[in-house]
Amino acid sequence: HYKTKMKLAIAALVLGSAAAFSPSTFGARQSTALFNGGHIGSGGMADTRNPDALNHEDPRKSISAAPSFEEYLKSRDAAAAPAPAPAAAAPAPAAAAPAPAAPAAPSAEGHIGSGGMADTRIVETLQHEDPRKSISAAPSFEEYLKSRGGAPAAAAPAAAAPAAPAAPAAPAAVPSAAAPGSDGFQYGIYDGQKWDHNAKKAVYDQWDPTAPRSTLNFNPFETFGGNSPDASGIYPGENRYKDPIRGDVSYAIMMAEKADIEAMNANPKAGDAPGAPGRKN
Repeated sequence: HYKTKMKLAIAALVLGSAAAFSPSTFGARQSTALFNGGHIGSGGMADTRNPDALNHEDPRKSISAAPSFEEYLKSRDAAAAPAPAPAAAAPAPAAAAPAPAAPAAPSAEGHIGSGGMADTRIVETLQHEDPRKSISAAPSFEEYLKSRGGAPAAAAPAAAAPAAPAAPAAPAAVPSAAAPGSDGFQYGIYDGQKWDHNAKKAVYDQWDPTAPRSTLNFNPFETFGGNSPDASGIYPGENRYKDPIRGDVSYAIMMAEKADIEAMNANPKAGDAPGAPGRKN
């Protein structure tokens, strides 16, 4: 009996294990098939593979009646066939060729294009109140060739000779040297006065290159570091330098002064050489 009970227990255990892995039917979706015609698929929609018509309260689930094959062929041929061309009218009897009409003269307004502008392809002249819409008379071919260069060009007038540069104004009387200040320093004779080309020439005429350089003995046209001295011979950046009162400047005055300086450089004073006592350089 013990063996029989063990066999029954093993058989019950095997059957229970098999039932545990079998699919459950609990909560299975019930069929929603309608019984008034048509086949409804598992998604609740009418199966379009069923050719039978189906009228459903939801138009999306309805199936319209399919046409027959003969009706389909007729509808396809009717859509592909071109519309019949209208019958050609009987040709009218040939009439005598009319004489060519003379070209119509342009109206007072001319031919105005779609853009509102006169058509420039019309060669007739057109005078419009708006000059932009007027058409002037076209020149003849001979006139065009002449304007392009067929006629000899007029000789260009000879250039006028350049005017000679204006000479500097006559120098005024040379002022006398001022007395030295309380500190013993003496400024140049043109200190506080106009320091123009004529004043520089007056100082240059009194300059002695062989004498020691001072505020009263210097070359006002000698540059140092690219700068010119003031009325006392002092250069920018040096002690006691004063910004001079400069004269008038124009192109003619500059050309005259340049010519005057070039003449002085061409004929330097005696003893004017690099290292001379009266020179800065």
